[in-house]
Amino acid sequence: MQYVNVDKYPIDRLSSPAGVALIKSCREEMQEDGSLLLEGFIKSDCIAQMCSEVTGLYSHRRLEITNVLQRDPFFDKKIYDEELEDDHPALFEMPQDVHAVASDLIPKASMLRQVYDSPLVMKFIAAVVGQKEIFQFNDEFQALNVMYMKDGGSRAWHYDGSDYVVTLMLQPSEEGGEFEFAPFIRGDKLGDEKLGAVKQLFSGNFPTKRTRCGAGALSVFNGRRSLHRVRTVFGKKIRIMSVLSYAKSPAEKGSPEKNITLYGERVARIYKQRGEKININEDGNVIVPSVNKTESKL
Repeated sequence: MQYVNVDKYPIDRLSSPAGVALIKSCREEMQEDGSLLLEGFIKSDCIAQMCSEVTGLYSHRRLEITNVLQRDPFFDKKIYDEELEDDHPALFEMPQDVHAVASDLIPKASMLRQVYDSPLVMKFIAAVVGQKEIFQFNDEFQALNVMYMKDGGSRAWHYDGSDYVVTLMLQPSEEGGEFEFAPFIRGDKLGDEKLGAVKQLFSGNFPTKRTRCGAGALSVFNGRRSLHRVRTVFGKKIRIMSVLSYAKSPAEKGSPEKNITLYGERVARIYKQRGEKININEDGNVIVPSVNKTESKL
């Protein structure tokens, strides 16, 4: 892969002593706190062009107040049938402001797309997460995304609906925009929510980790068990991060309802033109289905 710094990260020779050592160190980092950060994964003389090719694309602005746990597909929603105290973490809300570029709008010949398509990169990610093989997420909108965060923008606390998320930083902000997470605040078994710890986190009294990476850094993160957010961005320089979605099987894809929620009216019109039925409630809002508990998207 011509854009990857293979001198520092020998993904082109994983069976060599250097490659074996790389995978060993990556796995050890993942086991420690569910997070792996590889600074300078993309060559320094490539990252500026890679970023410019996906700058200024059409994006859907997600400016909203979000209920953190209610949005999580694995959180047991039966709790909302109970009478909850005002400070219960299941009622916690916070704002977020992020602009999402869907995969179908990212140029086919872009350098970023070539990294996402690279068999060497996929083989490396599979080795890091302990899989024999991984596949590109078979969704025309979710497969490869670019996220813009402008001055004042942020991403609310949330869990991911997949085991691992792979991101590539294209351009950090001038100030702020740190990635903050609470390692393994959720248990490894379904339903082990540790709500006492979550309540402390939402009140600012739980220990977290923060990272601020440079352009060209690759990250692999276990977001299903660790609540995480992007802190507020400051300055004229837009924070540009790409999300590379992979899966354990080749047929996995998102639902139309989820894609409309993520990418807005443009995607809704595409589905409508195709004659696809969308689940809408009596208030005219899209109903997003819960994630299948056996979903294996990375």
